[in-house]
Amino acid sequence: MQQAMYLHLEGRPDAALAAVEPMLPFLEHIPDPHVRALVHMVVGSISLHRGTVAHAREHLVEAVAGFRQRDAGHALAWSLAVLTQAEALRGDRDAAGAAHSESIERKPPRIARTIADYAMAHARLQVLDGDVSGAARTVLEAADECGELLLPRARLLHEAIALGAPPSVVAEQLAVIEREVDNDFPELLRTHAEALAAGDGGGLESAAGRFAEAGELLYAAQSAAQSARAYRSAGLRGPASRAAAASQRILSGCEGARTPAASLDIATAELSRREIEVARLVAKGLTNSDIAERLSLSVRTVESHVYRVFAKLGVAQRSDVAAALDGQIQ
Repeated sequence: MQQAMYLHLEGRPDAALAAVEPMLPFLEHIPDPHVRALVHMVVGSISLHRGTVAHAREHLVEAVAGFRQRDAGHALAWSLAVLTQAEALRGDRDAAGAAHSESIERKPPRIARTIADYAMAHARLQVLDGDVSGAARTVLEAADECGELLLPRARLLHEAIALGAPPSVVAEQLAVIEREVDNDFPELLRTHAEALAAGDGGGLESAAGRFAEAGELLYAAQSAAQSARAYRSAGLRGPASRAAAASQRILSGCEGARTPAASLDIATAELSRREIEVARLVAKGLTNSDIAERLSLSVRTVESHVYRVFAKLGVAQRSDVAAALDGQIQ
């Protein structure tokens, strides 16, 4: 399990699963429920980052059940935080909220190794509630808290990009980590961030291929979707269609998982990040006043965003926005 977790931190989930999954058939012979739960927790955590969300949830539910029988080291609260992420990626707000609430109730004093998962649980819920900018702030603040835990810090910084953080700024911070860490994962994250900052469709497409090869399917789908948008902005419709199709193909293997960046289909490529946030909330039926309160904006600013969303999507009324998005932004 130590080997699997290290491979996981290095951004090699396929290799990590290959290391730990052979243990699963022997779990029934292990009398200690805490040990059994630890194995399920490791498999679930790795599967979550790989993007196989239903598989992750299955093991995380088993982990939570085991830790309820015997909980050493506050593992139950941690497993609930990871389960929150899986439920949120599946789009189940009620289940994610329940797991998150119990996780926070049981959360111990600061334990460094759990910072990233508690932050991502909170951020995933914020995304479900339409506050993508708030989610970006959550993960960036957690990245600062990670201190010398450089690989979790790198992953949090990269997650912030998908939530709208400036990729050029994140790339600079990833470059610092890259110089201090003896593996290739921060370099890949930095390369992806730089390609995104430059609007380099080819660079983003290449990063998507590298992510997919490592088994980081959600990152691969996100990078391919971003590549489609970059190609589209450059007027390259053929490559844009190819990259969009690749993103959808990769997502089809992610068992229904959706993230803000991976859910951006080519049809919505011309919307800004803030317009996407507003469009999601309009599609959910929120009024301009509701949206202003949710996103801490003025009503007049929201009205301007809604006007531009209508123009770019080619719709004339609020009830048409959900149909225009057609599930592309979740």
